[in-house]
Amino acid sequence: MRDKLVQLIHNSLLSDSKSVLLTADLGYSVFDVFEEFRDSQYFNVGVSEQLMASMSCGLALEGMKVFCYSIGVFPTLRCLEQIRNDVTYHENDVTFISSGAGFSYGALGMSHHCVQDIGFVSSIPGITICTPANEFELDLAYPLLNGPCYLRIDKSICDHQPEDISLGIDIIKYASSSSVSAPKVSVLFHGSIGSIAFQCIDNNSFDLYSVPCLKRSVGLDKVICDSDYIITIEEHSICNGFASFISSLIIQLNSKVKLLPIALPHEHSSVVGTQSYLREHYDLTSNHLQSLLNLL
Repeated sequence: MRDKLVQLIHNSLLSDSKSVLLTADLGYSVFDVFEEFRDSQYFNVGVSEQLMASMSCGLALEGMKVFCYSIGVFPTLRCLEQIRNDVTYHENDVTFISSGAGFSYGALGMSHHCVQDIGFVSSIPGITICTPANEFELDLAYPLLNGPCYLRIDKSICDHQPEDISLGIDIIKYASSSSVSAPKVSVLFHGSIGSIAFQCIDNNSFDLYSVPCLKRSVGLDKVICDSDYIITIEEHSICNGFASFISSLIIQLNSKVKLLPIALPHEHSSVVGTQSYLREHYDLTSNHLQSLLNLL
């Protein structure tokens, strides 16, 4: 998915001289394509994420559309104050990009585990958070990256085609229930971890949706109100992540739907390993989803 994003940003820089890419000493080899824009629309600020965030604010105030690129939690947790005070408060057109959501860099340890970032960033008003599950969703989300945004991309992808995209990026349907009988079960996922749900489709009856961007919409409201049970799937802490976002909507809608989350425990991880290993370790698995479906 990173290569697809590089292609999209490259096209933006080619077509719009006011588009600018900043990187914090990352992206080598894959960013060679941007060398033609060096010192005009492409700047490597070094290992200085806070400087990158403040610099993006200055550029945006001069009318630029800015992309700030780093990995893991470095473009967010290291510069929350700059994101809050410099970017969102002034409603600047800056997109912070993390390549390595969830356990993408799991083998590098807790410092690189990007599993609390949604909680931190979502506490700041006026910023849109988006985690596309695959290149198709990235294509849908990219044109909507206007104003303060946080784009999280994953090393893995949910390699499946959607069934219904009539509601656009707000909520994307990947599978429909094979039964019209109660209870009505909807499985909602955020990011590529949703791939675990496809192993349960054949032997169960549920609607499957991706919610790439954490924002309220008419389509998402309808799914919540029409469901008896909602299961959420995320590669993020249970605290202030995707499940918390859906829970807040349930409260606002005064819905009676039952919410069953699949998420990480609210604790630090001292375990290291590949993304697939850590998903298994923390039971972000199809077996976990199946065990919840068996209860309904």
